[in-house]
Amino acid sequence: MTWLTWRQHRAEAGVAALLVAVFAVFALLSGLPAHTAYRDDGVSACLADPTEGCGGIVTRFAEHYNGTNNSPVVLLLLLVPAVAGMFIGAPLLAREFEEGTWQLAWTQSVPRLRWLVSRLLLVTLGTAAGAIAISGIYAWWHAPFDRITARFDLAPFEFGIPVFTAHTLFAVAVGILAGVLLRRTLPAMAVTLVVYIAVAFPVATQLRPHYMEPRTAVGLERVTDDPFESWGDWNLEQDLGEADSPIPNPVTTYHPASRFWAFQLIEAAIYLTLAVALLGCVVLRIHRKAG
Repeated sequence: MTWLTWRQHRAEAGVAALLVAVFAVFALLSGLPAHTAYRDDGVSACLADPTEGCGGIVTRFAEHYNGTNNSPVVLLLLLVPAVAGMFIGAPLLAREFEEGTWQLAWTQSVPRLRWLVSRLLLVTLGTAAGAIAISGIYAWWHAPFDRITARFDLAPFEFGIPVFTAHTLFAVAVGILAGVLLRRTLPAMAVTLVVYIAVAFPVATQLRPHYMEPRTAVGLERVTDDPFESWGDWNLEQDLGEADSPIPNPVTTYHPASRFWAFQLIEAAIYLTLAVALLGCVVLRIHRKAG
């Protein structure tokens, strides 16, 4: 079963490996200068022991190098989960129904449940490995900016290893279930894209800010001996206070940067739970059809 599954999906595996390699080259070429400047221009020293003048050093570094965070390569890679769901998940079983090969597979000596679980396991593990590789490369590339940019921004958060992997597995699970229900590859691909966007957008914009109770700071309460401590915070809302007040006393609602990994694990748990539930539906559907 392992050999057969590999033969059926080696093209997708090759494309995925090429995608990871291209991103690795991009990260290496654009990341090495930033890593070198981070060390040689005194940014790391400033972050470790802030002194007068460090603000300018860090700001210049961030303005000069962090622009690639919005590069087309990075933005396109944010589509990887949806693409994986469409081109790996949707055809996985839909193609079997379209071509009629499921009938041959189910008449062999391999039990039907083992046939299904083997395919699901190998494909999801391979997909997870690719997602982890992309996230790991991004983590190295973005390391110099972790403390000086908001880690809750779109790219840094979406490429976190737990979230990116869970998003990808969820999209693949959506594609697999769509393929089983529709039995046609192209319609299943379209449904996968629509469902993924319909879930991912509201989760990111509506649900994510409420994973934990935000903190509230009044005036200069967040000012500490480390001037960079709040640079990575996620500011949700700011109230500038009374307009006619002689001394403005702004109120900021925010999530501290220290919550980044907690938010990553919470969102990953949500998507992984959904993925497991969808794959469970696939197993039940195939089992009932087999019965």
